[in-house]
Amino acid sequence: MDILSLVLSFKWLFSSAACVLLTTIILFIEKKTYKYLLNKAETTTVFWDDCLIKALYSPLKMLITVFGFIYAVHFIIQEFIILEAYSGLFDVIKILTVNVFLLWFLIRFIGEIESTLFKLPKKKRRFDKTTIRAISQISSILITILIVLNVIKPVFGVPISALLAFGGIGGIAVALACQDLLSNIFGGFFIYLDRPFDIGDWISSPERDIEGVVEQIGMRLTKIRTFDKTLRYIPNSVFSKIIVDNPSRMSHRRIKMSIGVRYDDAAKIEKIIRDVDAMLHKNDFLDSTMLTYARFLQFSASSIDFEVYAFTKETKRADYLSAKQNVSIKIIAIVEKHGAEMAFPTRTLHVVSDDA
Repeated sequence: MDILSLVLSFKWLFSSAACVLLTTIILFIEKKTYKYLLNKAETTTVFWDDCLIKALYSPLKMLITVFGFIYAVHFIIQEFIILEAYSGLFDVIKILTVNVFLLWFLIRFIGEIESTLFKLPKKKRRFDKTTIRAISQISSILITILIVLNVIKPVFGVPISALLAFGGIGGIAVALACQDLLSNIFGGFFIYLDRPFDIGDWISSPERDIEGVVEQIGMRLTKIRTFDKTLRYIPNSVFSKIIVDNPSRMSHRRIKMSIGVRYDDAAKIEKIIRDVDAMLHKNDFLDSTMLTYARFLQFSASSIDFEVYAFTKETKRADYLSAKQNVSIKIIAIVEKHGAEMAFPTRTLHVVSDDA
């Protein structure tokens, strides 16, 4: 009887210890289950199950830990403290915990889907990276707003109708106080709408010192990785006021060169230009349907110049340089074939003798 009385007197302690032990066991089971389900999901052809399991692990771990802790504390508080408001506080903590779990899980799930879609080959993606990013951001914002609205009334006791009424009155004040923020948000919206560039595009602005590859288009800022690997953050409103060049969307890249031949080889210049022109039209690196020619240009101080003008089929820099190299080497070969030489700056001095 004494032992039973002792156990009953320390019931709160045993209950708290049982909560801690049970929480530990459940966390261990969750970890093993996560590894098992993830291995199974990775063998399937779809990616939704992988994203779901990865997104659920950490929020569920938090939910189990918090509920185990608050129930362990609950048994202790009930034994030593009598508070009428405590039961309401306990319910509020549970509501907050569940809503934080839902918010964290859904945002992680959206992020996992976005990350997975980014890794897919371009041909397998239904949307481009910019559209995927926009949908991800809008979905995250909407979910956050819904979760906050779901928490406001039970936690703070504020009716949603009163909040909406206050929002209508305070909306003007907020708009005036956040003009720059709103202009950047609308700037981001118009970037998504007009699509002057996408994620991964190389862009530049002749008006500003902006040139690099777009890494992320946010609701307020756009991140651009410059060619010296610096990450530049540009407010979205800037793009509505400047001219933006998008070299990534070039259909062709232009080759434009001026070639100089010596005046001593003036008799050979016509044949050289004719052969270079024929070579340009037959070159596999060049698109002969575009404007392509080799023509006399001018009489320079030390050379007779002709211009080479053509467009490459490929737009990537490495491929463009390969095409330009191929054309240049063939021009050198044509000039040498005709027994001519490339010109370099020269000066002829006429010395007048005293007898003259």
